[in-house]
Amino acid sequence: MEMKTPPRPSFLGLQVTVIIAFTTILILTITIVFSGVIVAASPESANLVPTVTSTPTLTPTPTFDPALNAPLPDHRLVLFYGIPGAPTVGPAYAPTQQLLTQMQQYAKIWNAADPSKPVMLGLDLVVDVADVFPGPGGTYSHLVDPGTIQSFIDFCGQNNLLLFLDLQFGRSPVKTIVTEMEPYLEKYPFVSIAIDTEFHFPPNYGVPDYNLGWVDASDINWTIQTLHTIVAQYHVPRKVLIVHQWRSSVITNKNKIITDPYVSFVLHTDGFGTPQEKLADYQLFVTQQLLQYGGLKLFFNLDTVLLTPQQVLSTYTPAPLVISYQ
Repeated sequence: MEMKTPPRPSFLGLQVTVIIAFTTILILTITIVFSGVIVAASPESANLVPTVTSTPTLTPTPTFDPALNAPLPDHRLVLFYGIPGAPTVGPAYAPTQQLLTQMQQYAKIWNAADPSKPVMLGLDLVVDVADVFPGPGGTYSHLVDPGTIQSFIDFCGQNNLLLFLDLQFGRSPVKTIVTEMEPYLEKYPFVSIAIDTEFHFPPNYGVPDYNLGWVDASDINWTIQTLHTIVAQYHVPRKVLIVHQWRSSVITNKNKIITDPYVSFVLHTDGFGTPQEKLADYQLFVTQQLLQYGGLKLFFNLDTVLLTPQQVLSTYTPAPLVISYQ
């Protein structure tokens, strides 16, 4: 039997087959490579491109400024001193129209003498009064009744006056009496504190008017911190603390007093006498030991000469920013 050999493919057909196979491989290669590029560029797979989010716009919180509408240092405080119901002690013994008229007259005089420091009027009112007898609590002092204090507060509020609650303490602790004043300090922005240092004694020593008392820097610093807390909590204008100084000994550890941006601190010379004696006290207690601001008390009946604003401004350095009349 004769075997038949399969027909050999033509050369042209083989070329076509090879070309088709090569083209198919090339297309597959290009597809794989391109797909890899797309996958590599995808943030979901490679995690190389960060997600962009918008930044919210924050509304700034208003900043509290204790200097806004604060009495010092842009004004001069002209105060009238007194004890309620005691006309022989000082002119501010009753909240009357006569008192207000007198104060307004002095404001005009001081404004004319120094227009750069507009006058703010006020009362330096003794509401914790030192006594020569021990009293029921043995403290040698008593608080003025709340109704009387309120009548002066109302008077000051109605007439745009400052009010300084003046504290003499007797044998009462400073912290106890200042704490009693806190409700007034918190409620009324125009109310501040004054301290009559010479009338304060420790629990078992001293009688006002017979002995000379004192207040230590630690109590003064505690009072400053108390005022700071009130200003910060209630967002009221910076409070003023007036500390009266009559003799060197009435403030102990004076160099340890720490001033505070929420409290205006005034060293207030409190002696009466000749112009030379008063100036010497001011130079010693204020000029040479200046902590922040100076104050000066003028006595209608006890000073040998009642200094005029021009005399005070021309001789006292730094010029006192608090003037009180007794």
